[in-house]
Amino acid sequence: KDFDELVEMASRICEIPMSAITLIDTTRQWFKAKVGLDMDYGPREEAFCAHTILDDAMLIVPDATKDERFVANPLVTGKPDIRFYAGMPLINPEGFRLGSLCVLDTKPRVLTETQKYYLAVLARQVVKQMELHKKVAELQRLNDANSKLISVISHDLRSPLSSLFGLLELAEKHDLPQEDFRKFLTNIRRAFVSVNTLLTNLLEWAS
Repeated sequence: KDFDELVEMASRICEIPMSAITLIDTTRQWFKAKVGLDMDYGPREEAFCAHTILDDAMLIVPDATKDERFVANPLVTGKPDIRFYAGMPLINPEGFRLGSLCVLDTKPRVLTETQKYYLAVLARQVVKQMELHKKVAELQRLNDANSKLISVISHDLRSPLSSLFGLLELAEKHDLPQEDFRKFLTNIRRAFVSVNTLLTNLLEWAS
């Protein structure tokens, strides 16, 4: 929803019917969010955004039929009949160009300086949302890992302690003589060693 709202804002601000957040990999581009487009993905060699990510600046194509880079592009010669394109690269904090926030039209046009400014602002907001979603996913992963760790620790601590308490309860209940009680000392020692090792490892991990 966050990304859908950003492309809707881009389309409204630029007064252009089509807009999209695209991501580029080695062979294709795909649309994370879009307005006015039926495509979900396409080959990288046809992607306008594959040209956008080659630079840090906004790429503007006033009329694709007069641009030698795009005049024979299937997206220009066929559906969706792109003529105008403006795209701002999505650059993450590590400096990687992931894709673009772009607006497209079926007729040649220009953007005002104000529209260019806000398209760049929205592109930065897209990156911030991506980073936020990434951090939320990482926190969720850490939370799941911690839950599993706590479960393992709980089991590993309770198991030897339960054995220890069971032996002590047995000895107390049946009032075992000292000689008989000594027979259980090996198991008691093993339980203590197991708990002590686990606690030592936990303390080392926490520090």
